[in-house]
Amino acid sequence: MLEIQARVRRLARATVGDPVHRYAGDDPALHQAVSMARHIARHFREPITVADVAAAANVHPTYAMTQFRKVVRTTIGDYVKLHRLAEARRLLVTTDLPASQVAAAAGFGSISRFYRVFTDACGTTPARFRHGRAL
Repeated sequence: MLEIQARVRRLARATVGDPVHRYAGDDPALHQAVSMARHIARHFREPITVADVAAAANVHPTYAMTQFRKVVRTTIGDYVKLHRLAEARRLLVTTDLPASQVAAAAGFGSISRFYRVFTDACGTTPARFRHGRAL
């Protein structure tokens, strides 16, 4: 719980140029964002919707998107994608799984989506990333 809260706070402060709201420990927005981030961390490998994430914080999906972005400074979808990318990078470095299995294990719905998102985010293909070569 404390690790998630600390990460959420670091992310909230990381946006350069934007005024940073200091969230108090009893701030409902912070508690909701932590609940949503925790849910994402536990379920990013599965198909996940904004409604699923919102339900974890007992809020409406539209309100969840607003509160999450206000606190974390990114969208729920992008946050899920960051978790999936981190897992994919970990699997590429630590296993010999084929890219299709890495994509599935990291929660990507298709191999083509995995390649597109991975290449856009990392600047290289999964195979080149695995072998330490850039494009």
